Amino acid sequence: MSRLALAAAAAAFLAFLPAPALAQFYGPYPPVAEEYGPGITVSGSGFASLGHRDRTTARAVGDAQRRADAIARALGVSLGEVRAVELTSPFEPRPACVNRHTGRCAPLDAVTAVVTFAIAGGPTSDGDARTIEGTGTASSRLEVRRKTSPAIRRALRATRLAMTPDAAKAARANAEAAGGATGIGLGRLFSVVEPSPAF
Repeated sequence: MSRLALAAAAAAFLAFLPAPALAQFYGPYPPVAEEYGPGITVSGSGFASLGHRDRTTARAVGDAQRRADAIARALGVSLGEVRAVELTSPFEPRPACVNRHTGRCAPLDAVTAVVTFAIAGGPTSDGDARTIEGTGTASSRLEVRRKTSPAIRRALRATRLAMTPDAAKAARANAEAAGGATGIGLGRLFSVVEPSPAF
């Protein structure tokens, strides 16, 4: 089995060969702390007015799905059903809105969703397959036309979405290099996991 760990995501390819062997390419990033199993696991963020948690959550899951779709297309696979969803509310308890008298305080609800999507037709178990893990990163300058909170949020999400496939491709290239150097042929994609941020 070969696995890729990307900064924007981590991908794993399954090679159905006996005898376990592991090759890992983490670069400056630590290995993925949690084992999510098969599928594509990425995070998404959502914002909406306070009191609309359903809308906030739907936006976070939608953000994760767009990123997972971008990874799947970059790696030549298709997404299946949702396998797991983990929600967190990073701003709870909420800080006080100190600028309320200026009219510039927008009390927003924020949610982060970590969603695992199945890989359509992909393996559901690594069994006794060999594994190869590789990491990949991608970055880009953030272009913001207006220095407002909504504009910054939109630019951040758009840039992250645009860079995610590049990170997936970089991770696959690292796994392919590891496979070539060790004689382990890459099989079907097993998992893609986005590491938790270090900070």
